[in-house]
Amino acid sequence: MTKRPSILDALKDRAHEKAVILCMGNIRKCDGGIGVKVGQMIDGKVIIPVINCGQSPHNYINPIKQKQPRTVIIVDAVDMKLSPGAVRVISPKDIKDSTFEGGGTSLRTFADIVAAETDAEVVIIAVQPKRVSFGMELSDEAQSSADKIAAQLMEAFPKHAS
Repeated sequence: MTKRPSILDALKDRAHEKAVILCMGNIRKCDGGIGVKVGQMIDGKVIIPVINCGQSPHNYINPIKQKQPRTVIIVDAVDMKLSPGAVRVISPKDIKDSTFEGGGTSLRTFADIVAAETDAEVVIIAVQPKRVSFGMELSDEAQSSADKIAAQLMEAFPKHAS
């Protein structure tokens, strides 16, 4: 079995580009809030902008455009039918046009809008949720993934160059 590339491997060609990290999700729906939790963990600790969009990412189109990114990295929960906590770096075209939150712009549609409005490449750091019921705590699997994602983003985009 071949080893799946890490987030660092997937982002290595983008580490010196003008990038923005968008952290999405609903923190009141357990693992559905993983993007926001990662955003809280890395905000101020990476050299590129972190925008915590919560469950209203469409409200952030103009601030994203103002950053003039070449790469937009979205962190969110995505049902990929994998084991809870599984992490994949995927393209928007690799996901179905749906979200856990419902009512509002889907992740796929939002990613397509961001790409069209910014002319940036959009990549998604997707985490398989274990549960998206009401609650504030991440599952153990999602928390472990959030910790790993945060560490790898801080390594890929360090605040202070060594």
